Amino acid sequence: MRSLPSPSPDPQFKLKAGTSAPKLGFPGAVAPSRACLADIACYPRARPLGRCSEVLGCARDEVALDPKMDTARALLICGTVLLAISALLGFVQYRYRERPELFAHWRVVHAGGTAGAVQLLALSAVWERFAGSVSWASFLASGVMLATWAFFLGPLARALGRPRWARAINSAGAVVALPAYLALPLVLLW
Repeated sequence: MRSLPSPSPDPQFKLKAGTSAPKLGFPGAVAPSRACLADIACYPRARPLGRCSEVLGCARDEVALDPKMDTARALLICGTVLLAISALLGFVQYRYRERPELFAHWRVVHAGGTAGAVQLLALSAVWERFAGSVSWASFLASGVMLATWAFFLGPLARALGRPRWARAINSAGAVVALPAYLALPLVLLW
């Protein structure tokens, strides 16, 4: 578990200190303190754990983020990094415009990396709704991320003149991608 930094309070937060607990849906409980309310306003999606004895818990105590939110964040970060790298490799593609074979290799790197990044960014945007209550959804997202990176690094190795590495990376990506992409539609059924 990690503790969270202290951002500014959520402007949508309307709960005031001293609010009676029955209005919050916790009969017989004590209302949270002002410090606890301030923390809850900053982290409305965090789930309090452990030491806080008040009704809603304090973010100053140990806080665990929702695993679906962490997975969506990982998808977002991987997609953004991959998009930045593959977009910049478009300049390398342009450099080889007079040599058709190298131009084609770099085009696969640039276009494939960009398409994979867009896929990860799109999944990150809908992951909380898409994954639902499936316990193995984070493993599925990891498989999709690994396969996407492998299908970027394989063509990159080929464009850099490393065909053996390219074959090994693409084969490993295929081994991960096959179950991941077959399981992706199953998440909708659960």
